[in-house]
Parts: sequence; C-alpha cells; structure tokens
Amino acid sequence: MPVVNVKQVLANERTYLEWMNMAVTIGGIAGGLLGFSVGGSSRETTTEKHENAEQVAQYIGLLLLPVSIVFAVYACWLYYYRNKQIHQQATTNLQVVNSPVVLGIILLFSLIGILLIDLTVSDRALYI
Repeated sequence: MPVVNVKQVLANERTYLEWMNMAVTIGGIAGGLLGFSVGGSSRETTTEKHENAEQVAQYIGLLLLPVSIVFAVYACWLYYYRNKQIHQQATTNLQVVNSPVVLGIILLFSLIGILLIDLTVSDRALYI
C-alpha cells in the first residue's frame, strides 16, 4: 500500500468544503428567492409593484440555481480528480488553473444577468 501525504489529502478536503460552501450559499440564496416569490400572498389584492418584485425574485432565483449546481458539480469533480492523483502519487501538478476562471466568468455573467433582469422587469430606469 503506497504512503499518502496526509497534508495533501486534508488540503484537498478543505478545498472541497470551500467550493461546496460557495455552492450551498448560492443555492440557498436562489432557493430563498424562489420560495418567497412563488409562495404567493395571503391578500387578495396585490399591487403591481409587489407582483414585479416577486417576478424579479423568481427570475433571479432561476438564474442562480444552475450556477450553484455547476459549482457543486465542479467541487465534486475537483475533489475526486485530486484524490485520485494523490493516491496514485502522480508527479503532475495538482493545480487546476482554467476551471476557476471559467466559474468566475459564469458567476460574473449571472450577476450581470441579475442586474439586467432587475432593470428590465422592474419599472426602474438606470440613471447615470
């Protein structure tokens, strides 16, 4: 049985937990927005402003939910990839450089999408 460096294994687990923490945070925000927007109100009469706010929250939640799933899938893939490399005692570099950049770009586009959704669905204009 090969000897495995415990520091690498624990560092891999810490990295996995950090990525999953980010995925759960984004998913929690998305789920909260969806839960509050779809829940409906107990009042019979709702104002148009209230309906627009619910619609914005629902669109933002639907935009963020796939982003959180992508983060969780990436976290699992990265953990298993590095775990396999560690246990095979591969001499290759364990750093993955391009994937976090892609995830950052996905998150950036989702934030831009949130801004655009807020500006188009709600009746506010952007004053610069």
